[in-house]
Amino acid sequence: MNKLAKVLGATSIAAAMSLGAVQSEEALAQHNTTEIKQPYYNYSGYTSGNAKFVLSKDFVQAVKANNVTINDNKVDLTQIVSGVSGTGYTKKVYDQNYTFFKKTDKRPYAATLNVNKDELKFNDVKKVYGNKYLFKGELISDGNKAVASKTDGVYIYNLNGKGIQFLVKDGYVQKIILGHVGMA
Repeated sequence: MNKLAKVLGATSIAAAMSLGAVQSEEALAQHNTTEIKQPYYNYSGYTSGNAKFVLSKDFVQAVKANNVTINDNKVDLTQIVSGVSGTGYTKKVYDQNYTFFKKTDKRPYAATLNVNKDELKFNDVKKVYGNKYLFKGELISDGNKAVASKTDGVYIYNLNGKGIQFLVKDGYVQKIILGHVGMA
């Protein structure tokens, strides 16, 4: 009887310890499981007069994560489209144009955002986005030939494969294009 009590006691202790270990592992697994939130940016309204939102850290992170929504239009910043803005179906919302491959598409591949004159300095853009960009100079007349401007034109940034472009004239942003339009 004494041996039976010892065996039952040892078995009970071992079972309790293993249950405790299992519970501890489950609790540890639950404790270490945290939800990773993807950066996003949601903007509503006119962009001209309010374009400085593109300078916010949250906006830049959302562009990198391909998670930008403007006036209920989530732009697919991963699509690379050769040609010019306007290829496909264009929808106007407030002062922005959203371009889709076809009318039935849910997400536009580009968004053109208007900016008021002298509202957004390109130097401020460079402070946020950096100096790694592709520049396409605007063609200007130089006597009998056209030459590319060294400062006015399109500055194209590639952020983790997501495109954002700034059309610049006289040091100020005129338009912002979300997407890789004309970059293929």
